[in-house]
Amino acid sequence: MATTAKNQKNQLIVLIVLVVVFVFFLAYQFRGAVKLPTKSRVVQLQKKLKDAHENLAIAELEKEAFEQEIAELRTLSEPFWDPSNQRAIEQEVQLRFEGIARDAKLTWKNVKAQRTKSNLRNNIQEVEVRMDIDSLTMQDLGVFFEKLEDFMNRTHRRFYWSNFRLSTAPVRVARMPGQAGGPGMPPGPGGPGGPGMPPGPGGAAAPAGAASRTLKLQLTAKAYALSPEASEFILSNGTAAMPATKGATTK
Repeated sequence: MATTAKNQKNQLIVLIVLVVVFVFFLAYQFRGAVKLPTKSRVVQLQKKLKDAHENLAIAELEKEAFEQEIAELRTLSEPFWDPSNQRAIEQEVQLRFEGIARDAKLTWKNVKAQRTKSNLRNNIQEVEVRMDIDSLTMQDLGVFFEKLEDFMNRTHRRFYWSNFRLSTAPVRVARMPGQAGGPGMPPGPGGPGGPGMPPGPGGAAAPAGAASRTLKLQLTAKAYALSPEASEFILSNGTAAMPATKGATTK
């Protein structure tokens, strides 16, 4: 009888120990999962919630100011070129300029574009394009200006004149044999001294084959392009990191 009572007591002690160990095991496993809503805990959560609301309001104000600044940068960058290929920016500027002259039906003697300045500190690259045209009229020039203005209005890419030299060049007027006023022929309506021909020195008629004049144009235009970093930041909704220095200015 005493032995049975002793065994029961030992079993009870073992059971109690197992229950305590199990309780500690559960408390360790779920120590962060179950928390009672005590007064101190509620006050602490209220403070965290208030701080979160204040930080959110500040972040929204900063986001609004950031978006406004990005919009201003986009407006300022409209006159600047955003080349599709930064390595071939000179070629792109030249092809665009040639296209404008071609639309105006001008025939150029030569054309060349080169990168003359790269001020990466201000995120600006300068490209200069030169073109020579030997023969054109004032009407041709007017059409060229119209095409150039149309291009800049459509694309917001601008050219700035660096040099624009308009001059006259002599062109010999060849007369065919038998033409009125030619050698050995009597003066005709279009011959020397005839109607429509300028008089020579002292009021005399100009000799046959006198030089007439046409327009010659030498021009240099500059285009300003954004650096790759500035272009990526401004035109990609600000997803890239902004370059360390800013301050691109318009010409």
